[in-house]
Amino acid sequence: MSEVRPSLEEILKDPSAAFNSPRDVVDDPKLSDQDKSEILKIWKEDAEALIRAESENMKSAHRTSPAPELLAEISNIQIEFEEGRKNNNDS
Repeated sequence: MSEVRPSLEEILKDPSAAFNSPRDVVDDPKLSDQDKSEILKIWKEDAEALIRAESENMKSAHRTSPAPELLAEISNIQIEFEEGRKNNNDS
């Protein structure tokens, strides 16, 4: 039995609950480029908020990666994804 895919609205609320890694977002063929960009943006904002909370001595909830590493991963994937989109549009 396959899992039911969360709605885009649910994914945008908590991308880390729907995807194991930011790379999975980019690799998802069911998402539009616009949806992928928005999901990565939200996930990056969540990671930044987590870093701020941890710097204020708040304990983090469940996360698959430590926040600074996750933030770096998301940033790198965003750059790769946007460059790939630009190159595809230039063709």
